Amino acid sequence: MQENLFAPLEKIASAYSSDTIFILGKGPSADLVPSEVFENAVMIGLNDAERIYLADISVFHADWVIPALSEQGPCAQLYVTSTDFSAPNATV
Repeated sequence: MQENLFAPLEKIASAYSSDTIFILGKGPSADLVPSEVFENAVMIGLNDAERIYLADISVFHADWVIPALSEQGPCAQLYVTSTDFSAPNATV
């Protein structure tokens, strides 16, 4: 599994000039952070956090996330999940 994740992670990380990484959840404070804070940084979204701000990588385990992501369409480049989720333009 590590070999399968390395290439997509390297591609995502190399797109940014910064080594900053943010992990975004969906607590109420997430709405209080201005989106420009996340610019030029790798964004990892937990569960369906990409609905708040576009995540480069989305990590989730629960099946309820699949329909939540389907409402707007999957946006991340890489999904790390234990579900049978599929996204046509992303690595899962």
